[in-house]
Parts: sequence; C-alpha cells; structure tokens
Amino acid sequence: MSKRTVPRRNGAVLRCRATRECTNTRRVKRALGAPFKGAAGKDVVSRTWRRVKAGWEAWNRRPLADEDIVRLILDGTVVRVRLDRKAASISLLVVLGVRDDGQKVLLSVRDMGSESEAAWRGVLDDLLSRGLRTPQWCRRIGARAGGVAACGADAALHGA
Repeated sequence: MSKRTVPRRNGAVLRCRATRECTNTRRVKRALGAPFKGAAGKDVVSRTWRRVKAGWEAWNRRPLADEDIVRLILDGTVVRVRLDRKAASISLLVVLGVRDDGQKVLLSVRDMGSESEAAWRGVLDDLLSRGLRTPQWCRRIGARAGGVAACGADAALHGA
C-alpha cells in the first residue's frame, strides 16, 4: 500500500463519519468504493463500520463539562428513511449549543421516536448527566409543544 492511498482511504472514513451516510454495511461499501476503486471487501467494510459506530457512540458519550454553553437551541426534524425495504419516518431531536463567543456547537442528535415533552426531557437529561451546565437561555425552533415545555419549564434544565 502506498503512502498516497492511506490518506485517501482515511479521508473516506472521515467523510463517512461526517455525513452519517454510512448507516449500514451496504452504504459503507458504496462510500468506500471510490478510494478503494471498487475493491472494498467485506473485512474492510466491517472494520470501517465498526470504527464509524465506535466514533459515533463515543461522541454521544463525550463529557460536556468543559463546554462554555450559554444558550441552547432545540430543533426536531422528521427524516424519511428505508428500514427493511420499507419507507419509514424517524423523528430526530437536535440540540445546538451557543458558546459565549457566539460559536455554535452540535451537542446532540437523537432518534427519540417523537417530539414529545418526554422525549425532549430525555435528551436534556442526557446532556445534564454528561456535565452540561445550565444555560442562560433556551429556545425551541418550531411549533411542537413538547420542546417548548421541556425548554421553558424543565426543572432539570434549570437546576431545580
């Protein structure tokens, strides 16, 4: 293996992680097709998928105590996906943090099944359990009542 192909292959893994395009081994193989010139075997696909999955799980467990977050922005979106060859809708709950200097940080992306108040409370409780300090301000984008209730009156979010 030449020194030129290693960065190209590592780049494919990073793109795969960044875009979350690689959600199963078939998609991993497709994403790795170009850098491996179509010669990505099952072992390469499996190893890559394990690395992506481990990285995603570590990102979701990372401590947030060092983040200087002063504002939270909550947003939910519904994504159409194919599961077991059938179209389905998945509700994703997204939490952005805003640092004191204005920089936005993605804190959480969760598939919670709905945008209910209980689902939002679960996401916020997870952030607090990882050390996120209580923000000064919280805003829910959209009209679903669950996020508004969890953001505005959540006792856990406001330290009660």
